[in-house]
Amino acid sequence: MNSDKDKVNVIADFQRWCSQNDISLDNRLEITYNPDSGIHIRTKSQSIPASTTVSYIPKRAVLSTKSCSLADKLPQDTEYTHGLGAQLMLALALYNEQLRGSNSRWYGYLQSLPDFVDLPMLWQDGCEDAKEAAHWLVGTEVEKEMAVSALSARIRTFYEDISRRFLPQGASLASYTKAFTLVSSRAFIVDAYHGLSMVPIADAFNHSQDNHVHIETDFDVCPSCGALYECPHDDEPKHETHVGQHHYDSCYEMVANIPIPPHSEVFNTYGETLSNAALLARYGFVLDVNENDCITWSMEELIDEADLAASFRLAIQELESDTSFRTRCESSNLIYYSNSFTVDGDGKVSHPLWLLCSLTYQRHAPSPPPPMSVLDVQLACEAGVDGDASLTPAISATASAVSTLCCTRKAKIKKLSDLAPDADIGEILDGLSEDRPRTRLAISYVLTEISILECCLASWSELVLPHPS
Repeated sequence: MNSDKDKVNVIADFQRWCSQNDISLDNRLEITYNPDSGIHIRTKSQSIPASTTVSYIPKRAVLSTKSCSLADKLPQDTEYTHGLGAQLMLALALYNEQLRGSNSRWYGYLQSLPDFVDLPMLWQDGCEDAKEAAHWLVGTEVEKEMAVSALSARIRTFYEDISRRFLPQGASLASYTKAFTLVSSRAFIVDAYHGLSMVPIADAFNHSQDNHVHIETDFDVCPSCGALYECPHDDEPKHETHVGQHHYDSCYEMVANIPIPPHSEVFNTYGETLSNAALLARYGFVLDVNENDCITWSMEELIDEADLAASFRLAIQELESDTSFRTRCESSNLIYYSNSFTVDGDGKVSHPLWLLCSLTYQRHAPSPPPPMSVLDVQLACEAGVDGDASLTPAISATASAVSTLCCTRKAKIKKLSDLAPDADIGEILDGLSEDRPRTRLAISYVLTEISILECCLASWSELVLPHPS
């Protein structure tokens, strides 16, 4: 899309294609374009009430490995029906349709898609801006999310071993990879038959945590033919019949969760719990404020001794069996209840991470106190109330372990080692020109991780360390 006229024509062609394929959009909505949002959906001059179905998308209109022109030829192995395998196979289906051009029955839809989505996985071999941005992300949650080298190798292997058997001459790994970025950032799992699919109109709604709409589908259809009701593939007859079947049982629906105001962009959500690391790795953008941001560790990263692992498993089981434990965590300014080893966006430590830090101290204590007792005294310290003084060393040692963990994690952000100790990363960001969008995006993300770690450090230092033995 090189000009405003091109954009107008593409939207008009897309709308015609939607009409031809019986895709409906509420007449209070319009498809529009701007450089920041790309093609997206906005309300016109009227508001839309909650629970309104704003779009019906016939199942036959989705692009999937079951509906594409290669459907009868593509492997149906289970490794290609979920996860990365499903993304790779759908990218093959999508890329083949792109190569078919106007011969593809999705041509009008395909023209509405961007050429690619600028995901960090593409930054390794790009321009100087891309390479610098990729360097900033080494050691961050984004690197964990995308595992660049492994993903790039998997895409190349799939293309060489599978894709090239089905694609015409003129196909290339670079263009297949671009198709993969579209799948990664736009595809939905719609039902047990189509699985991961490109869904016209539905993928034009951009992401927000405070989303206006969501997609509704009947997932439990026949995986062999897609039938919602009784079909020849049923092992046992179903009670439902086709009698009285609603016309829209053959559609996916976009439904309003909340009232949608006039003259505003309408948002979907790609996932209510996605952190900025996940959004950047999978979709190529971050939110200004994201309550899901956190720093994570795996158990393997934290525990390298069998005795400590055994002690942790026993202690966590004992704590979580106490019905008051969760309430205690929720009353803390430093700990929150979670099922992972994390520090959240407020700098709070998850209860498994807190326990592990506490047990790290207890390994060397001659008579380790019960974790619940340590927690109770810590809560008293947080409230400014005197607790059992004999347990203060355990609290201080736990705080030291948390602090060490945060400092070690911050040091893993490789780019920081290239900077002077007193370097102001905010000033570095402010000094970057607008023609370095990837680096600006990467540094903005890194600032989020640094802020979380420093918030955690400050909280534990202020509230716990002032209580030495």
